Amino acid sequence: MFTCGRLRDDREWGTVFTAALDCYTNTRRTFSFIHPQPLHMFETMHVLLFDIDGTLLSSGGAGQAAMEDALRTEFGVTAPTEGIAYAGRTDRAITNDMAVFHELSTDDETHQRFLAAYLSHLPNRLAEREGLVLPGVRELLGALSERSDTVLGLLTGNFGRGARTKLEHFELHHHFEFGGFGDVHHDRDDVAREALAAAEDHLNGTSDPTRTWVLGDTPADVRCGRAIGARVVAVATGIIDATELEACEPDHLFEDFSDPSGVLELLDA
Repeated sequence: MFTCGRLRDDREWGTVFTAALDCYTNTRRTFSFIHPQPLHMFETMHVLLFDIDGTLLSSGGAGQAAMEDALRTEFGVTAPTEGIAYAGRTDRAITNDMAVFHELSTDDETHQRFLAAYLSHLPNRLAEREGLVLPGVRELLGALSERSDTVLGLLTGNFGRGARTKLEHFELHHHFEFGGFGDVHHDRDDVAREALAAAEDHLNGTSDPTRTWVLGDTPADVRCGRAIGARVVAVATGIIDATELEACEPDHLFEDFSDPSGVLELLDA
């Protein structure tokens, strides 16, 4: 099993079970709009779990800007946020670090206020930023969606409703049937486990690691794919270059998805 440097938040914080359950339930409702498949289908289905930012699209920094907006409008914070890593991390971990940096509470009430403000600012930030769907992504998702042996899910650090907002803005949401999200977990490995459980629930079966794929643009994507025994496709369209991704030893590495046949051939091999 290949691994690479862990991106983790070691701060201890209280888990609020009711809010966690609400986040999970709301996220499942957001993305679970296709009926589960018959039991036998999981044996023959490829499950592709996609990251969003840096893999499918670039938001032009809209997400980070909306977070800064939320701090300003909800808590009166105008000082810049410094020294917090974003790539490959969950939104819950990022916002927890923001709260600590600006000496705000990390309790659930504060988090819910922040989340509501963030989600209200995100559409405007997406509209004003020069974001884009990354090369070949529309063609790749279109080709995958037409296959009878493939289902597409999300494995992203985004809050579930934030993920939907981004994907709807770029008209990609309709390709995805379930997912794991960054509403509750600080560690991306746990998001991967959530995504895999959602896939198994969707298909009424158990996973086949040889037909489960994680596609992402950071070392954290490689690591979380390994955590669930999946095969990993890394793509160098984010802020991490191909050399650093190669050092993490994904199963396959692409400069981009401009030629969708590269991924399609992996499924047919």
